[in-house]
Amino acid sequence: MSTGRRAYDLLRAYIGHHWERLENIFEADARKELNEYLRGPQIPSEPPPVPDDAKPSADVADDPTKPMDVATAYKVLDLSPDATLSDLKAAYNRLFERSLPTNFPEGSEERRKAAAVHLRVQEAYEVLLPRLDARLKRFRSLDIE
Repeated sequence: MSTGRRAYDLLRAYIGHHWERLENIFEADARKELNEYLRGPQIPSEPPPVPDDAKPSADVADDPTKPMDVATAYKVLDLSPDATLSDLKAAYNRLFERSLPTNFPEGSEERRKAAAVHLRVQEAYEVLLPRLDARLKRFRSLDIE
């Protein structure tokens, strides 16, 4: 077996593994949403406090293209919530390189799945980077040392 073919097979298996992992994340979120819907509206005795900057507007909450939440981003990158910026960058670089669609034949199913994984990895990185990078936090709040 040639080295190129072996590398292709390894990448295909790697993408297949991450595709299944992402599908399980989506399935778990869908089950959770369905269970919440079937339980009906829950009226808490006192609503939890929500910071002003985290309150979504009515049209954003119903938007199907809304950004990924933080918990899902951690799952996509396979990180724990106490991950550091270097952990985030390492996980992103590893998944980014291996999920490049150009590593797979044109028009193949593996290429389509790799493209989907690649986009989800990029989106998760964009969600988590501002939370873990202190420079970006200061820049957003305009706090200058």
